[in-house]
Amino acid sequence: RQAMDFSDGLAAVSSDGRLWGFVDPTGAVVVPQAYEQVQPYSGSVAHVKQPGMHWQVIDSTGQLVYFVTDQICADYDAAMVLLAQEDYEGAAELLAGTIGYRDSYTQLLEARRLAPLKDAYNASVTYLVRGQYREAIASLRQASGYKDADAKRATLEENVYQKGVSLMAAEDYTGAAEW
Repeated sequence: RQAMDFSDGLAAVSSDGRLWGFVDPTGAVVVPQAYEQVQPYSGSVAHVKQPGMHWQVIDSTGQLVYFVTDQICADYDAAMVLLAQEDYEGAAELLAGTIGYRDSYTQLLEARRLAPLKDAYNASVTYLVRGQYREAIASLRQASGYKDADAKRATLEENVYQKGVSLMAAEDYTGAAEW
């Protein structure tokens, strides 16, 4: 007998070392031993492979969710390239069709989280070019956690403060008020 650790409440087991299935913590068979290869459950789905077939994704009852097609693999790989290029919206669109495959759900959530941060970061650059420092600071606050947004915001806030102090020291109160 062989067994893997529990994941999402199920553990893969094999009585003959050839075919695998899944049991719950009481040892009750939830998914019969019909798979030559299995991966642990994650997000209530598992990747399994029956003899002579392609990988497939099953739910926690053993029901087929979908077959892992070459297109799903290609979409996932393309999404990883888009993530590396910081095209979060494009990556999210591709990942939405690969849910259940590898860590696609986690990657999808991350892409959706990063997309608005990237937009706010890019907006701050535009504001900086225009000399709109207050707007740039506000955008960098919205982009907090993205790249170096927090460091840029802190530096910009310090620069704005120092410029205001220097205008006050020069008794340019109108300029300081406008700054």
